[in-house]
This record gives sequence, C-alpha cells and structure tokens, in this order.
Amino acid sequence: MDLNDFDIFQQIDLFSNSSVIISATGSALANLVFCNPGTKVFEISPKYKYEYENNFKTRYSYIADILNLELKRINADAVDIKNIDKKSKLIINAKIIKESNYYKDLILKIDEFIKIISF
Repeated sequence: MDLNDFDIFQQIDLFSNSSVIISATGSALANLVFCNPGTKVFEISPKYKYEYENNFKTRYSYIADILNLELKRINADAVDIKNIDKKSKLIINAKIIKESNYYKDLILKIDEFIKIISF
C-alpha cells in the first residue's frame, strides 16, 4: 500500500483505525500521531553506520513513546538504488545519498520477520 495514493483524511482514518502498523522507515510514519495508545508498530529500517543518522534511528520511537505505542524496529539489509530521482538529487547531498543506508532499498528476510511479529 502506498500512502501517496491516499489523501490526508484517508491516512488519518487508516492510522487511527489500525491496531498494527508495519512500514518501512520514512515520512509515512509521521502518521503515527493519529494512532491509538497500544497500537503495535513495526518499523523496518536499515542498519545505520554514521553519527548523522542517529536522528533516523530515534524519531519515530520518540513519537511512539509519547503516544504509548508499542514500536519494534526490524533491521533489514540495505541495497543500493540504481536510479535516484532528480528531486532527491537536488535536495540531498550526493555523498549522503551514496553512503547512508537510509537512502537505499531494503531487503527483509521473511523468516526473521515472522519471528519478530509472532509475539
């Protein structure tokens, strides 16, 4: 499901009526502010290597803590993206696009994912 296909009211409805959210890390998780306390959130994210990435590691866990959501981060393997869109190239430093795992595609091992969500 791509949240770009939903208007803001549909996104609010989706997050406020969900008991479980599974999402790759990214701006879509800002919608956590619409979740009810106790909502289980699984954030799929890469392993970060650089200090400047610390904000990526913590921003959604802060929201989850404040709103009493149950957030678990699932580490996935990062894979280089061959075609970076023009907009990203304009606003993000080329060095960061190249080195940061945040700006890469993610591969999640299904067996590990099933173990994590089966609690």
